[in-house]
Amino acid sequence: MKHFYNKILPKLKPFNFDKHFKSYLKDIKWVLINGIANKKVVYIFKNDTLLEIIENTKTIKTSWQHIAANFISIKTEDGEQIVSLHYKDDDLLVINKKGTEDYAFFVDESSYENDLNTEEDLKNFLLNKYINKAKNLIKEHEFYYIKNFKEYGPYSVTELLERVKNNLADERCFVRDINEHDYNNRIRISDLLREL
Repeated sequence: MKHFYNKILPKLKPFNFDKHFKSYLKDIKWVLINGIANKKVVYIFKNDTLLEIIENTKTIKTSWQHIAANFISIKTEDGEQIVSLHYKDDDLLVINKKGTEDYAFFVDESSYENDLNTEEDLKNFLLNKYINKAKNLIKEHEFYYIKNFKEYGPYSVTELLERVKNNLADERCFVRDINEHDYNNRIRISDLLREL
């Protein structure tokens, strides 16, 4: 999981409190994924600066306060902590303790069909999320294909499927991404269709 954390950090976007609080942070069950193998911890930020931290079955009620931009203070057993909020997607939140390299990674539990209780659950969630995102990107992306030394396109994967069904293209034809200049990747229409 450490590899996952290191890959995510450069891709983070700063949290805009005014823009994101109501739709992205408030009343959402944020599961702490650091240490999920040992215990499940859930953070729920409430509107009235109440923060509920649920550790297994025990609920701790504490407080948080917006300071400025993407910074908030959180009161815990260890005292008051100033942290910055960042996000990657709608369902991944990252909290960084100010002035440190300490990051806490959270996943929105409601974006997963089952409860996130173990590291295996988390891996399945991230894998399914990646696969779905890749499938959506492939569907929307466009490709050229070559048939009998002539190039056709660009076409989306859905359009390529229709061309194959109508015998206008053969699924064995090589394709290239619209951003590539040649067919050296040796990807065929059939490879793309498997991802639909």
